[in-house]
Amino acid sequence: MKLVSATVRNYRLHREVMVEFDPFRTLIGGPNEVGKSTLIEAIHRALFLKSTVTGEAHKSMVSSISSGHPEVEVCFSTNGNEYKLTKRFGGLSGTTQLLRIGAATLSGGEAETRLAKVLGVKAAGGGRGVLDRVSQQWAHLWVWQGMSGDDPAHHAAAQQSELLQQLQQTGGTVAMQSELDGKVATRFTRARDEIFKSGENARAGTDLDSAQREVAAAQTAHSDAVIRLEKLQQAINSFETAEATVQRTATDLEELGKQRQSLNEKLARADNLQQSAREQKGAVVSAKDSLDSLEKAEQSIGDLRRNIAEVRGALEPKQVELRQAESRVADLRKCAEEAEREHLDDQDFTRNARLRRDLAAAHVSVLEKRTRMAELQKHLDRVRTLQDDIRSYRHQLSEFPKVDRDALKELQSIEGELGQAKAALNAMAAEIEVISADLVIRVGDQPIEQGGSRTIAETTDVMVGDSVCLRIHPGGGDSLGEARKNVRALNERLQSALDQCGGPRSLDSRSPSLGLDLCLRLSA
Repeated sequence: MKLVSATVRNYRLHREVMVEFDPFRTLIGGPNEVGKSTLIEAIHRALFLKSTVTGEAHKSMVSSISSGHPEVEVCFSTNGNEYKLTKRFGGLSGTTQLLRIGAATLSGGEAETRLAKVLGVKAAGGGRGVLDRVSQQWAHLWVWQGMSGDDPAHHAAAQQSELLQQLQQTGGTVAMQSELDGKVATRFTRARDEIFKSGENARAGTDLDSAQREVAAAQTAHSDAVIRLEKLQQAINSFETAEATVQRTATDLEELGKQRQSLNEKLARADNLQQSAREQKGAVVSAKDSLDSLEKAEQSIGDLRRNIAEVRGALEPKQVELRQAESRVADLRKCAEEAEREHLDDQDFTRNARLRRDLAAAHVSVLEKRTRMAELQKHLDRVRTLQDDIRSYRHQLSEFPKVDRDALKELQSIEGELGQAKAALNAMAAEIEVISADLVIRVGDQPIEQGGSRTIAETTDVMVGDSVCLRIHPGGGDSLGEARKNVRALNERLQSALDQCGGPRSLDSRSPSLGLDLCLRLSA
């Protein structure tokens, strides 16, 4: 097999990187901790690890600098065929696509099976220890960082039979060996028979048998300890999250109290401003009354002046000289009075303008204070609503039942089995896609147009026109029924366990863990 190119997205420290391999030799260089080994690991896992892997295997691939599921795309050639492999490691929703140039694209489990056949390996599967099993794939050819000095002989021995089969398929019909090689092989065979009774099992009572038993017990104890550690870590994280939420809520309450005190002070200032506005309004009314009185006095003065002019006109024929003198005096007085009146008018106008300006400014200030007071009232209502919600949440938390660690462990175990059973049931579903059709095609009671598709998870009749009826049994008949029966049994078992713990009456089928996360808490 020859690697052509590789593209890695959202994989640990790689946001997106694409590499095209030289047809003869490829060297990847760079400083420490830039992702050289991570790139090689991504290619290896794309070839040998299923895209639906979960647990620590999936977490170890998640990017720390970007969102989205890890994706790896590898182009390679083997036996004269070119392939394009695309995997998105998304847990149970992961996808796999395998395209052989010039042929149809395979997806899901079919693509995984075909890829294992092309690579000449057995599928590593999933579950506990999947990364260790995957690292053994092509271990005689693939050298990991920090292991280049290890002895690769045991990896080659583990795949001896496969290597011999490939040697025979490529023309080596007989594996040649010398007489000395035969003697050495015979000696090792006798030594092996003295230690092992069959296969890899040691004979009872030997040191190797005792060592194997101790190793198996230690591995079992280690696995149990890892599970307990993960559960304790989850409980610690939940407790720390709740404690941080309580502290943040207390801080928010304290800040809201300060805001409320500030609002009360501002309301008091607004009341003072309103009182000042009322006083200024009274002053304006008083000034207007004074202005009316002055206008009436000015009108009386005008009337009197007109009467004086009439009297002086009647005396003018007899007292010409006196009239001339008085006329000059009257003109001077008139000029003085007009000047004084203009001065008073200017003073009144200036005072009235200033009063109108102050009144307008007071009205604007009152409107601004009212608007701000309405906004602050909204914030105060929001604070009261949050306080009511907090009291409600605390009351709900006080009613939650207490569950000991053993009961919680059993519930989580049942929940995990239920998730695996549902995943198996979903994997048995079949998809019907209409490529082209001259007749009406119905799946159950629903028609499918050309280019459309439908996914079915139970036995369904497919009508082609009015004369052809096909019955589809997804999952191979009995296996689908067994999967459904297993899901129902686990649902009943989980509900029974929750009833014993005082949990919810029913669980949401879309999220089985929702009931455990919201309704159970560890006892002190």
